[in-house]
Amino acid sequence: GLVLFMGIANVVYACGSFSLAIRRQRPLAGIQALALANVAWAGLLMILFVVFAETASPFGLAQFALEALFVGGLGIAEWRNREALRVA
Repeated sequence: GLVLFMGIANVVYACGSFSLAIRRQRPLAGIQALALANVAWAGLLMILFVVFAETASPFGLAQFALEALFVGGLGIAEWRNREALRVA
């Protein structure tokens, strides 16, 4: 169930971010929502890391941690550069 949930969340995220990426003019609210969603996803991944710390494989834990670092950093970068990202 967790893998299915994560897969669906990633497909929804990909569709939303792609819809912003292909625009010449991007709405600020969309960029902000994307940045906040990335930071929230990173937080959820860290919670999952803690919850599954005793039962997940080292590979699974690494997946949680590395994706959290990447997506969290991406969200922070998007937030800091949100005005510049409005125009392609």
